[in-house]
Amino acid sequence: MASEKSANNAAEFEGSLERDLYHMLDFDWTVERFEEQPVEIRYKDARGKTRKYTPDVLIEYVPEVDRKPVLAEVKFRKELKEHWRDFKPRFRAALRFAKKNGWVFRLLTEREIRTQSLLNTKFLRRFKNRNVEEEDMHRILHQLARSGEITPADLYHQLRQHQ
Repeated sequence: MASEKSANNAAEFEGSLERDLYHMLDFDWTVERFEEQPVEIRYKDARGKTRKYTPDVLIEYVPEVDRKPVLAEVKFRKELKEHWRDFKPRFRAALRFAKKNGWVFRLLTEREIRTQSLLNTKFLRRFKNRNVEEEDMHRILHQLARSGEITPADLYHQLRQHQ
């Protein structure tokens, strides 16, 4: 997925949930940059064997929001439940690693990613780099004031009806 915020200008994802997260991060003004599979963490398992774990993404925020970077793992809830015993040691290692680096470690699931915000982002993405005439901007703001809380898709349809 092409993104100026990605450390490589193109975010590679391993599944649809990661792709959806990257759409949201690309659109989020508070996100300065993100890097997929940013670090390799070594830890010891229950038997003392050294293992490696690579979290999915590091998210860095613009200075104005004063938020610590987030090191995140993206997983479906079902997968977390089924494999929790296997995941737990690597997530503990990631928590320690993140804390040591002044970051926060988070598990992101479909509950945090597949939200109305994602739907709004996907809808608005195609309009992101378009210029808007001042007259159209006034119409949009007027309709927003009349409608109150509304999804971008519903706003778009209302504006088309009132042309």
